Amino acid sequence: MSEKLEVCGASGQAYVYCHLPDGALPPFQGANLVLAERKGRRWRVLDAGVTDYLPRYDWRSLVEEVRKNAPRAQVFYRLNISHAVREAEARDIRQHATAPIDDHVH
Repeated sequence: MSEKLEVCGASGQAYVYCHLPDGALPPFQGANLVLAERKGRRWRVLDAGVTDYLPRYDWRSLVEEVRKNAPRAQVFYRLNISHAVREAEARDIRQHATAPIDDHVH
C-alpha cells in the first residue's frame, strides 16, 4: 500500500501525490515532485519541482538541497502528461507551501 499525500495549491486546487521511497524504481515518465517533511500526523511541503522523465534523476539535486535543512524530507510524485501542466502545478504548490497540510493514507 503506497502512502498518498494531498497537497493544495494557491489556486485552491488539490493534488494527490504518491510516495517514492528512497531507492525505489520510479515510473518511466514525466512527473511533478513534492518534497515534504512529516511533523506528527501532518506533512509540511518544503519544495516542489518537475521532471520530464523520472528515471533520469535530474531532480536529485533538488532532493539533496532540501535535505541539507530537512534530512528526513520525503519525495512524492504525481504523473502528468503535459509539460505545461507540470510547470503550472509546481508553481501553484510553491505559492501555497507555507502552511502545513494533512496527509491521506490509502
